Amino acid sequence: MRKYRDQGPVAVRNAMEETRHRISVNLSKSLRTISTCAAIAPMLGLLGTVSGMVHTFETIQLFGFGNPVLLADGISEALLTTQAGLLVAFPLMLAYNYLAGRVEDVEKQAWSEALKYESYVFKEVTPVADRVAVAEEK
Repeated sequence: MRKYRDQGPVAVRNAMEETRHRISVNLSKSLRTISTCAAIAPMLGLLGTVSGMVHTFETIQLFGFGNPVLLADGISEALLTTQAGLLVAFPLMLAYNYLAGRVEDVEKQAWSEALKYESYVFKEVTPVADRVAVAEEK
């Protein structure tokens, strides 16, 4: 920001906005991966559920309903994959929501500090018309 100080407040503000955007993109980059994994996990569990049910129906087609032990394998596959998908998705969603909130907090704090810096840098700079008016009052 110092290199833009001589160019005036508009140049400093533009540099601050550009830096703010760049940092926001970098902080949010990993959040997309977490969000995607959290969204895909239940779908993979559902895919396993469908696979287990297909397995169960194939068993029914071959051996009928007579032996529940044969059906248990496919049903077990369906339930375990559903459980696995949900066990992966829940912590990922919690992590995503926590980290997204922290990223937002960091961005707000950083922007607040940047505005303080801008205010500090340009506090002694007053428009020429204001300096003339103050000089005329004296």
